[in-house]
Amino acid sequence: MANFNTPYSIERDGQIEFFKNYTIPFEDDNSILVDYTDGIYNGNILEFKLSIDNINTTLFQAIKYLSRMRVHGQASAAGLPCLLSFSYIFPFCFKI
Repeated sequence: MANFNTPYSIERDGQIEFFKNYTIPFEDDNSILVDYTDGIYNGNILEFKLSIDNINTTLFQAIKYLSRMRVHGQASAAGLPCLLSFSYIFPFCFKI
């Protein structure tokens, strides 16, 4: 199980532990880790942060990623933006 009390020095370490913990096949599936995002899984965009100080700023960042993907003609996440902070135990998920 992911250790959410461990202060990661970089986001990527926590992201990889999260994917491994929840058996998300990020190494085998190129559609999970795409440009502009921390991941897309089951149609949901994932945005990892060491700490979310301002939820509106982080949500806006995830929405900008979705917009950038659409502008470049890439398939984008159809589901919820999920903001995952390693200083919280639960994610913030939004319906847009």
